[in-house]
Amino acid sequence: MPLKDHHKATLYFELSKLSGAGFAITDATAAALDSKPSGNQRRFLEELQSGLKLGKSLSASAESSSVNLTPLEISVIRAAEEGGRIAEGFTHLARYFQTREKAARKIRAGLLYPALLLHLAIILPAMPKAIISGDFQKQATLVTITLLGIYLLLGICFITLRAAGRKASTTTAFDSILRAIPLVGRVRQQFAMTRFCEVMHIHLLAGSMPSKAIRAAARASASGRIITVCDLTILPEVENGHPAGPALIANGGRDFPAAFARSYTTSEEAGCLDVDMQRWAGIFAEQAESAIERMASGIPKIVYLFVFVLVLWQVINMANMRFDIIEKFEQGTL
Repeated sequence: MPLKDHHKATLYFELSKLSGAGFAITDATAAALDSKPSGNQRRFLEELQSGLKLGKSLSASAESSSVNLTPLEISVIRAAEEGGRIAEGFTHLARYFQTREKAARKIRAGLLYPALLLHLAIILPAMPKAIISGDFQKQATLVTITLLGIYLLLGICFITLRAAGRKASTTTAFDSILRAIPLVGRVRQQFAMTRFCEVMHIHLLAGSMPSKAIRAAARASASGRIITVCDLTILPEVENGHPAGPALIANGGRDFPAAFARSYTTSEEAGCLDVDMQRWAGIFAEQAESAIERMASGIPKIVYLFVFVLVLWQVINMANMRFDIIEKFEQGTL
């Protein structure tokens, strides 16, 4: 069984707590194992510990793990390790997966009633048709085929979105497409900026060179657009000895919010960029949670609209069928 979001949130919170208390990462994983986690949680910790004992880095040990870690997790862990802020990296991942789990629960709860209506809208109209025609098997087959078609379509959409999400973490075109999707795009953008600021903050505290901090933050953002604009525009300026702020402002809010770009510029000049990145990480995290709340309440509404259209169509069909029955009865053919 893969690690679920709430398992990941729990594990990362535990590792963050232990790392923040001064435990070396090998001791932190050992202490987490002492709490007797179950299933894949234990396997993940054991694989981390084995890799570390073999002399691998934390990020390399995580990357070689057999559990379903995402490139995003590896990127954040690597950045936190390089910046010497492992506890902060684990804290960010814990908050991220906790927020995802809360959103998923809310979406599932909101979809229960419209899903029930959807099934009723397909099943109920078939009953009078079966009674009139006397062919119950045919109507049951049609209902089954219709439901299977809907399940298949939803499955394809889900798989396509997940695949697009993986591609969007490195590809500008896919990232742009996902950003254009209502509800989903806003969540993706806010989380990308949260990760960018978190990792920038980690590297700045560790005294990393600006170019290294920006490169690591861009990779951790898991946004193809942010990675591309940093590689092509921001980093060349920084590596030539210029500040990044003017290049961010010149971006015109296309990839980085304009307010963030202005704030970055003034903080760069004032020498308090680490403090400002921490502040913006909190701002974007709050905006990401608000965007998830809107998505969690908006998706069921979209499903309600679909169900409403389907029910209306079925009502019209049943009304037409009723008129046909009356007409046949008056003609004596029924």
